[in-house]
Amino acid sequence: MKDTDYYSVRWSTNAALAQTKLPQVVSLVPVLGYAILYGDQFQNLVMQFTSLGSDVLFTPFQRICLLYAGGLCVLAGLIIFYVFCPSIIRQYKTRTEYIRHVMETSDYRQIGDMNRAMVSLLEGQPKEGDELYFNEFPAQAIYNAVRFTLGFRSRYEVFSGAKPQGTVSPGLAAYFEAMNRTRWFASILSNGLMIFGAGLFLLPSVDVFFMVVDRVLLSPFR
Repeated sequence: MKDTDYYSVRWSTNAALAQTKLPQVVSLVPVLGYAILYGDQFQNLVMQFTSLGSDVLFTPFQRICLLYAGGLCVLAGLIIFYVFCPSIIRQYKTRTEYIRHVMETSDYRQIGDMNRAMVSLLEGQPKEGDELYFNEFPAQAIYNAVRFTLGFRSRYEVFSGAKPQGTVSPGLAAYFEAMNRTRWFASILSNGLMIFGAGLFLLPSVDVFFMVVDRVLLSPFR
């Protein structure tokens, strides 16, 4: 865990993509099976578009290949996401939602995980006072969150209100951001596969769009 890891693609980006309808629908294409997508009946019924005129960019078979390849890429990206993405990023859309859950449910396990991770951060990359971790969280705030959550009794006092809960929030927020930056290569690979696969899947639609334009707008002038 490095507070200097500022990669443009984080797991929260992948989570936002995975929760949209397009990857969910596209990822079902490989499940339909090789026989359906490459069958003669599927090509004849769905992918010929003979009434629109000649092909512009792709043949019917190429369109089917693009659909299948796009679906495989998206499915691979989703598998990487669900295997490697930290559970708290998959479960909670924002760190605010995560902190609210921990406090409202008195989740001792999450507090313990945060404490261990932040202790490791403080020891491995020591900072002082107003120096920032992740370019956002003052070192003193992280230290206070760790100090207030050392041991079961301290955590009980936080949840019971004997200690101020607001002191723990910066630690939980920093922990969420730290998890958001883990396994950066898998995050980038997952994101890239989903975007690339969606692009491949949508290419046949672009081809059909050009066919419609050619048929409706250009053919009367020939």
